Amino acid sequence: MILKRVGVIGAGVVGAGIAHACIQHDMVLIGNHDDIFALAKDQINQKFYLNRLFNSPKNYDKTPNELISQITFTIDYQQRQDIDFALRNILH
Repeated sequence: MILKRVGVIGAGVVGAGIAHACIQHDMVLIGNHDDIFALAKDQINQKFYLNRLFNSPKNYDKTPNELISQITFTIDYQQRQDIDFALRNILH
């Protein structure tokens, strides 16, 4: 199965980390409020530069803005219908 679009339900610390780890896919990051997305974008930027510093740059040929543009940040759970694989990352 070829994954083209991956979804993460839960846009907190772990959700942002998963979104960053899946940089080769288009992502849908679903959160419960818009404020969480600014934090997620900051975390993705930080992880980008740390990984670029410590890892081989072959997987990081895009800029942080290009990576973030691959991610759809949304509070609309209907967006999950267009994904090939979903990860649920919410605490109860």
